[in-house]
Order: sequence, then C-alpha cells, then structure tokens
Amino acid sequence: MPGVDHVDVDAFTGIPGSLTPAGLERLARQLEEPRGTVPARPARWAQERYRIQDPEGETLTAVAARHGITVGELLRLNPGITGTRPLPRGRTVTVFRGIRPAQFVLLSPDLPDTLILEEATA
Repeated sequence: MPGVDHVDVDAFTGIPGSLTPAGLERLARQLEEPRGTVPARPARWAQERYRIQDPEGETLTAVAARHGITVGELLRLNPGITGTRPLPRGRTVTVFRGIRPAQFVLLSPDLPDTLILEEATA
C-alpha cells in the first residue's frame, strides 16, 4: 500500500462462514486475545458431534440454531431421530459431516479494502 513502510500485526483472525449467532460472543473473546501466529489449515474431512447438556433436553430447533443448520439438515445427518420430543441429556447428534475448506489468506492489491490499516496512537 502506498505510504506504508511496514506493518506490525498484533492480532489477525477471520470470521468463519459457518458463524452462528451463538458464536458471536465467543468470536468477540477470541479477538481480544492476540495470537503470535495464525495457523493455515488444509481442506479436511470432518464429522462434528454435539452432546446435549441441558438436563431438560433440547429441541431439534435449538440444536439446529446453535450450529447454524436447518432442522432438515439435522434430520438428514441423524436419520434415526424421530418424533418431536426434546432430545434427552447425554444424547449425541451429528451436526456436520463433510469437507471443511482450506483456510488461508489472500490479500490482493486489486482489492485494497481487504486490509484496512489505521495508524496506532500511543
């Protein structure tokens, strides 16, 4: 960028495309803690499960919302789920099965707004 001699990055992170409303609070806490390095991960196969913790159980809608998927997707991933009762505490359900994309950063000079620099004031 014209006029910039160097950049000292104290914190660098991304916002995942799968971020759910429930994940916003965790994201804010992550941004408060600068990391020395940011790992880049290759694409990988993943199967993620969620265990019901609430003593009262959880509805399909609540589980789906927590993980940013639809109830239909939750049922597709868990064909053995039937009925409309809340899932009992201790029940494990699959909330993702598939390929997680690679994570990397590309800052193109053709898109200057992909990195916004602000002068640090002491």
